[in-house]
Amino acid sequence: MRQSLSDRPAGDSKKLSMEALADESPKKRARQHRIRPLHIAPTNRSPRVNRAAHHGGYPTTKRNRQCYNRGSLPALLPSLMSIRDLAKLVFLASIWGGAFIFLRVAVPEVGPLMTSILRVTLAAIVLSGYAMATGVAMHWRRNLKPYAVVGLFAAALPFTCFSFAALYLPAAYSAVLNATAPLFGAVFSVLWLADRLTVSKLGGLILGIVGVAILVGAGSLPMNAITLLAVAACLIAAASYAVSSIIVKKIVRTSEQHAGLDPIAIAAGSLVFGSLIMAPIIPFSLPPAMPSMAALACIAGLSILSSGVGQAMFIPLIVRIGPTRAMSVTFLIPLFSMLWGFVFLNEAVNASTLVGSAIILASMGVVLAPQRPEAGPSNVSIDKP
Repeated sequence: MRQSLSDRPAGDSKKLSMEALADESPKKRARQHRIRPLHIAPTNRSPRVNRAAHHGGYPTTKRNRQCYNRGSLPALLPSLMSIRDLAKLVFLASIWGGAFIFLRVAVPEVGPLMTSILRVTLAAIVLSGYAMATGVAMHWRRNLKPYAVVGLFAAALPFTCFSFAALYLPAAYSAVLNATAPLFGAVFSVLWLADRLTVSKLGGLILGIVGVAILVGAGSLPMNAITLLAVAACLIAAASYAVSSIIVKKIVRTSEQHAGLDPIAIAAGSLVFGSLIMAPIIPFSLPPAMPSMAALACIAGLSILSSGVGQAMFIPLIVRIGPTRAMSVTFLIPLFSMLWGFVFLNEAVNASTLVGSAIILASMGVVLAPQRPEAGPSNVSIDKP
């Protein structure tokens, strides 16, 4: 009968064979080393992991734990969004939440069409200059089609729709309707990218919409024809943003012709073509009088911050974390829209703000949570030799 590992002298521990280790009870070794056994199905993954297999499927020493972590353990744990990407989402929400305040000030004086034209044109100038200064290769001829398509769905169409809605809807209501973009993005990802729309993700998306509705006290506006038209314009804009995010992901990740296309090039090129798309309507969009300095300052803020800086940060995020998670930034936009309204326009903050904020943060946790990997021998299993 073999001597137990715990009864052997410490000097003999280095001479223990792998056969002797394999004979030990995994539960007994777990109690000795205070490590809970991992129930992992066997596979032939890597020699480093097979060393852990001899120890009952879990590491028994610090060195073995390191080898095990370099083996198949990362396959068990889905990748999490980095703190840097999450901070970018919050910053984007802050500047895009202010965009609805800017629109409420600028659109009545400048008009919805001219506001959109100036916004996309100034943003195109800013981002194109940035791309040139940083040496980003645009490849205009090769990328003509994606620039034009993204420019239509990410700039020209949504900017015009939200500018029109700003004439009739409060800023917070436009922000609420803008928050439907992740839901559109999740549905479009299932249709066009073969992504899985899990029950938890769908529940989180719906929970976020409910949260932003509570946040601004939805239902206080009269539902007449012009209000419904403005609401429809916001929904079209939200769906357009979702379509643009799907196109960007499809272009960058699946197209061989446009493989390696810089996200900054996509942002700059799409804004340039967005301004070209809207150029023919300039003669029909001139304001009746010279806008005030406040209105012009709001347009500058829209162009440089919301459209220029926002697009430069958002499109790389789509490439890194996917369209559904990137579009979840719209859940935080109404929160900042209410905050900026309180700070700059003295708008009241009621109980629905606190309740809605809590629901929004909960929905963000559900939507941004990593998906579990599919079970199966090809994912996490290891084989004993």
